[in-house]
Amino acid sequence: MDDVVFQGDSEESILEFLNVYNQPNRWHDIVGLAFRAEDGSIVNTGFRILESLESVYVPYYKYIDIEKYNSHLEDSRKSYPLVVEIGCPRRCSFCFNSFGRKVVNRSPAHVVEEIRVALEKYGYPRVDMMSENLLSRPQWVREFCELVDRYHLKFKWSASGHATTLNEKVLTLAKSCGLDHIGIGFENFSQKILDNMNKHTDVTLYAKIIRLLRKLDLEFTGTCIFGYFGEDYQTVQENIDFNVRNFINHKYFWIQAYPLTRCYEQCLEKGLIPDEEAYIEKLGDATDFVINLTEFPDEELFRMRDRLYAETLEGVTIRHPFEIRKIYRATRYHGWKWLLQRMASQFTRIARPDSR
Repeated sequence: MDDVVFQGDSEESILEFLNVYNQPNRWHDIVGLAFRAEDGSIVNTGFRILESLESVYVPYYKYIDIEKYNSHLEDSRKSYPLVVEIGCPRRCSFCFNSFGRKVVNRSPAHVVEEIRVALEKYGYPRVDMMSENLLSRPQWVREFCELVDRYHLKFKWSASGHATTLNEKVLTLAKSCGLDHIGIGFENFSQKILDNMNKHTDVTLYAKIIRLLRKLDLEFTGTCIFGYFGEDYQTVQENIDFNVRNFINHKYFWIQAYPLTRCYEQCLEKGLIPDEEAYIEKLGDATDFVINLTEFPDEELFRMRDRLYAETLEGVTIRHPFEIRKIYRATRYHGWKWLLQRMASQFTRIARPDSR
């Protein structure tokens, strides 16, 4: 068979391709394909972008058994994943933005209808709303909450949000109809690193958002990146200070320079990726160290991250000795196994500061 690659949003392209699978002469008519022709040449029909999600993002429940993906969780933590929108307009230099910068979303009515069916079929207590920008659209949230109330739906839900777009009015409304957890891509708590990442975010805003979420009693988790261009002793200290002041103890992932990002381009310019194919084969889920973008040797960079973890844990414990309520709330969301694993992991880092 000829080699075929689907480019962009492939939900519709795959169906069109399967209908003419045995007719290679018609593949040229399908937008979103790249394939090797019989003469060995490469044919590229372009990059496909969906104009609407409402025709392709509703699962055919007859063939889906989500239970097998939730079977390892306690009943109270089982959740139904739901795609609300794709795309992100931001240009963070480390993000490959797999769906592009154009935001394509579903209407509140369309989302609520899927939730109604999912609740009836699975009965899960939670829905994970997959979206980068949902909480930045007050009108969407308002219509969604009205429909949830109209149909008397009872469930908890989580969503992702960008710190620059979160506000108290929208969060309060969302919480009233079940929102109890928000994921935020903090990425780093050093203004220097945020600027290098092209985040267009002021680190002082993070502190305000954290206070707001705690005021509203909304759980949140954040992702952070370690080892970006410019990481040094000062940026590590700035992260430690911020974590301790704000009672934050999130996991820091190693930077991964993904293809099609500005970060990757910089790595090529600096000669940090001499063999692209070999490097790409090493890429994983950001828990493994694959590239050093700093001026420090690898071993020192590991020690810097271990120091970040150890001093954050020590500082948070000393400065907030009576934060039992916050620890309890986090444990209530993640589960006791999470707490025990977290404690074991942190104490191991302190006991073995040179470990990786």
